[in-house]
Amino acid sequence: MKRSWARRWKDRYEQLYTDLCDTEHRLIRHLYHQLFDSEEEKQAS
Repeated sequence: MKRSWARRWKDRYEQLYTDLCDTEHRLIRHLYHQLFDSEEEKQAS
């Protein structure tokens, strides 16, 4: 019984960790593109 409970929580936390890593990656990419795009606009004007 304890083993299945531990496995269930491990699976949940692995999914949560995966989701957080994916969100972090998308956020960093979004912020990078915002910064990069604003730098390009400054150079163009």
